[in-house]
Amino acid sequence: MKYISANKISDFVFHDAVFELTSFKNNDLTVSAQLLNIHKTAEQNPFDADMEINKAKITFKNFRIVSFKEGDCKTRNENGEWVIKKTFDTLYSKEALDAFINEFEDSLTVYYLGKENENEYMIDAMGASPYFTVIFGCSDVIIEWDEYRKKAWYELHRQYKFPVALATFEGDIKTDLHIICHDEDVYCQGQLEKAPVITAGLKYKDKEIWGNGKDTLWVDAIADLQKKLPEKITLKCCLTCRFGNMCPFGNKAGEVFCTKGKSVFSKQDVCNLFDNSADMEKLSRSYTDICENFEAQTKEHYTYNDFLYQLEK
Repeated sequence: MKYISANKISDFVFHDAVFELTSFKNNDLTVSAQLLNIHKTAEQNPFDADMEINKAKITFKNFRIVSFKEGDCKTRNENGEWVIKKTFDTLYSKEALDAFINEFEDSLTVYYLGKENENEYMIDAMGASPYFTVIFGCSDVIIEWDEYRKKAWYELHRQYKFPVALATFEGDIKTDLHIICHDEDVYCQGQLEKAPVITAGLKYKDKEIWGNGKDTLWVDAIADLQKKLPEKITLKCCLTCRFGNMCPFGNKAGEVFCTKGKSVFSKQDVCNLFDNSADMEKLSRSYTDICENFEAQTKEHYTYNDFLYQLEK
């Protein structure tokens, strides 16, 4: 195969990977794996993001079982609390091996695979049983594959939370701004939405309020959120501040630059500022930062920032 990794399981994200048993002979256990992700820092990953492998072959050389334990069976009592209804014994030797192989009746959904010590590994998974843990030893873990499918699911569907201030008639209050970014198509309320899909939300007076957008810099989604807030409740942060300018040569999501004390009356002024200033990094701010110099954006003052434009669309 094109790519081969030996004994570097920390390069991979096994959570939610699906294993199917290929063979168990000559003490080598071989499985095929789908939904297996590899970190961008791995030597075999040529991309700048964690990637999902199309299909991998994993061989546990000289596999030996140590123990197998099916998860406790739980139920709710009359108070709605989870209580253990049934426990299962830990199995060893041939009983453990037979139980583990039987879990491959269809396939395994892996929650965790990791090295516990120098000689042993652990798998937490769901197979024929709702949950089980197996401890095993092997001399080598060889992972082979030919191609990548796409970016890892957590790269395509990212979430962020930032503390943010709201200006209200009761004074400033703190809440969390929740940003969700989908870089692949998703279904929202039963409707297919073409990527990119950005949502921005927060909670105010125990009510969740969400805005939607397409701009990968998140500005239109945050502006849409502002439109849906109650009257005279406003986001108070660097993104909405008249001094919060973006970089005209290319901005990244979540970043603005504070130009308090700078002469900014046009886009050319902003370009000159970035061309000539050696300390722009010191002026970098998060969208949701705030300071005592905050002044809300207005049409009377030029700000190289799309928030006001998106707000008035």
